[in-house]
Amino acid sequence: MLCGMRGLSETFWGILLAGMLFAGTNLFAQIEDASPLQLALGFEEAVTSAIAQCEKSVVSIARLTPPKDDPEVDFNLFQGPFGQQNLRNPNANNPMLFDFVPSRYGAGIVLSADGFLLTNYHVIDDYFTQEESEIRTTIPDRIIVWTHERRPYEARVVGADPRSDLAVLKINAESLSPMPLGDAKTLKKGSFVIALGNPYAIAREGSPSASWGIVSHLGRKLWHVGEQSFGNSVLTLHEFGTLIQTDAKLNLGTSGGALLNLHGKMIGLTSSLAALAGGERSAGFAIPVDQTFRRVVATLREGREVEYGFLGVSVRNLSSEQFQQGTQGVYVSEVMQGTSAEQMGVKENDVILSVNDVPLRQADDLMLQVGHLPVEAKVRLKVMRDGQVVPLKEIPLSKYPIRGIKVVTQPARRWRGMEIDYSTASDAMTRAVPNNNPIAQGSVYVRRVEPNSPAAQAGLRPGTFLTSVNGKTVTHPQDFWQAVNQANGEVRVKLFENAQTITIPAP
Repeated sequence: MLCGMRGLSETFWGILLAGMLFAGTNLFAQIEDASPLQLALGFEEAVTSAIAQCEKSVVSIARLTPPKDDPEVDFNLFQGPFGQQNLRNPNANNPMLFDFVPSRYGAGIVLSADGFLLTNYHVIDDYFTQEESEIRTTIPDRIIVWTHERRPYEARVVGADPRSDLAVLKINAESLSPMPLGDAKTLKKGSFVIALGNPYAIAREGSPSASWGIVSHLGRKLWHVGEQSFGNSVLTLHEFGTLIQTDAKLNLGTSGGALLNLHGKMIGLTSSLAALAGGERSAGFAIPVDQTFRRVVATLREGREVEYGFLGVSVRNLSSEQFQQGTQGVYVSEVMQGTSAEQMGVKENDVILSVNDVPLRQADDLMLQVGHLPVEAKVRLKVMRDGQVVPLKEIPLSKYPIRGIKVVTQPARRWRGMEIDYSTASDAMTRAVPNNNPIAQGSVYVRRVEPNSPAAQAGLRPGTFLTSVNGKTVTHPQDFWQAVNQANGEVRVKLFENAQTITIPAP
């Protein structure tokens, strides 16, 4: 069975049939001449049909970290978050052999017949030591994928996003069976779900293990303490309350599997992050297939960076006295100058009651409702100030500064060798002086500069903030692109750091 999830036991059938028998006549009035056995067989048919439809769409993924002195050999075998045992195998250095036993692995699902796959970010890379934002085009580890045919493939990372804990891989394969995607919004507490996974069994036998459970809760939070997550400050969206919780236990090594409904559609991607973080070990969790999930997967499949909205406020929960008085919302303790929140008219000591008509009850609710939105999305805030609800403007969100390693294989738009980003997306944002920082003053952030490019020749370096182009103020990437698109020849840009103006030559 898969990682402690119980099978279709006699106890379950007894409970199921007893519930049907004693539910009253209304239930059976709708199903004439249906015996308890026929009802049970109908349920069994739904389960077996869903499994048969989807089991070929689950793959096994092994992550290999070769030692520095020999990149062709993987002797780094230890008990990690994606393996079960510390196994020494004579063929451990050759993942293409049948006897190869990986020590770190997870599962994945097939997105397309031509080899696009989806798994969890933490299956292919670590959060643990990364304090700042970094964009890479690849990762140093080798990734091997086994399909239901028990055939190994070398995989490359197309895109990986730490905030959603999702990553898209690509293998050179044809005629794979894509996983049908459903909608997690249809789930309710008590909905039956089926889990497919067990990457070791897929690699060795070509078939995942199947188990069942019910939905115990929706919108569960990934456990964390304060502002720390896995030993650093990287936070995923799931720590604010996104996860499907099932009474089925998912142990270490099960990340990236499929959680199905009885229609044979995936409504969640299983994750063992809760077990890694020390949360509810008696429960299983899955990332829901919803609008945000689909947006992230589509972006990663294109190899682009996933961007998330940023409001620009610090909030805390209301006091117990305010809560007892019937007030629900979150208290604004600080508004960052130059951000969307300030432009909307949010002020310190305001109470934000709702976001896009979704009521807020605690600070994490605001982080979730704003944090899952894309950059440039407009939000409606309902705010109470001095006991009165005040109207606010709708202003597009800027960009959230994600910490951790992002894999982006589709180059971002560049101009004369430099890549521009939102000032709020810089690492410097969290270290800025409140009243004298590039965000408050209005600027754009230079994320990258190509060597020997016109921008590099002019002296621009990554981490620089620009406040104007040819005398035109730029507070937003769109301002920058509008200004440079109208310019020919040499272009003058003004730096925030020392108010110096430099000239970028034509290419």
